[in-house]
Amino acid sequence: MKGVQLLALAAALFDTAAALAHFACIVWGGRGLRLMGAGERMARMAEAGHWYPPLVSAAIGVVLSLLAGYALAGAGLLGPLPFMRPVLAGAGLWLAACSSSMTASSTS
Repeated sequence: MKGVQLLALAAALFDTAAALAHFACIVWGGRGLRLMGAGERMARMAEAGHWYPPLVSAAIGVVLSLLAGYALAGAGLLGPLPFMRPVLAGAGLWLAACSSSMTASSTS
């Protein structure tokens, strides 16, 4: 396997793990949301039985699952998916933007 394929496979594994964690937050409720760093307001809403926290957790889990599928396709383990190049490029740019903003906020 080439280096790019290994990176895509690693991305798929991390996306899958993150998606499962978000789906687990639906079951865990407020405690799971606190563990994931969702914030106290979101955790209290979940404990009160509000519809919004599980919906957000499910939506994030679905997006991460889709990104895992695209990463597997990029690694050559799945067939080509629609809009594969733009999706993978967008995911890479988003990751780069997030990591640079996290680095900038940790140094200030």
